[in-house]
Amino acid sequence: MDKLVSVGKGWRCGEIITQRTMAAHFKKHLAQLEKEQSATGQSAFHLYVKAAEMFLHILVKGSATFKTLDTFLRAIWLECGGHLSECTQQNAKISFTKRLEQVLTPKMKLEHDYDFGSTTTVSIQVMGAYQLIMPEKIVLLSRNELLPIMCSSCNKQAATSICIIHIEEGEGFYCEDCAAAHAEECEDFADYANMPVVNSPVMGVCGYVGGTIDTERDGVYRAR
Repeated sequence: MDKLVSVGKGWRCGEIITQRTMAAHFKKHLAQLEKEQSATGQSAFHLYVKAAEMFLHILVKGSATFKTLDTFLRAIWLECGGHLSECTQQNAKISFTKRLEQVLTPKMKLEHDYDFGSTTTVSIQVMGAYQLIMPEKIVLLSRNELLPIMCSSCNKQAATSICIIHIEEGEGFYCEDCAAAHAEECEDFADYANMPVVNSPVMGVCGYVGGTIDTERDGVYRAR
């Protein structure tokens, strides 16, 4: 599969921005917002959550707990059966009852692990700390747009399905037409191994079929 280029829409401006330059883009916007609000708000943290080409930029109230962060990550990216999870910093576990402002500092790096059987690990980096007025505990600043994952059989149409039996061979992504053909030669695909392409690092794992928030960016790539 060709290397994927990951982009997202900028918060407030709606511009399409590359993953590489997005952190600097938000730093400018958030500093301006803090200035506009004259530092009358409460602590808030800009977090960059990453798993390969997939990413989230989120703004979280400092008074929110790590349980709130965990619940958000489950809803948008991870939940597939109520598995256990944890957040760590330099291999030290962070209690989910802790408030973010009790732990986080700018440039700090953390990891979040979901499901200790088929574990999905995402990295979290604190990109900045601000004083902001936030009605909500978490604001989704940006998320990677749907990745152009093409059918590994015909390489002409966007993939809609994954065969979890053949995915380890570097193949296993199929458009609707090729999925039908694959089902005729792979009994497991027709039985249980057919899973949907979704915009999540848990794609193809443990029966995951998608998140419950920001669902418009959690499907199959469509060329503009």
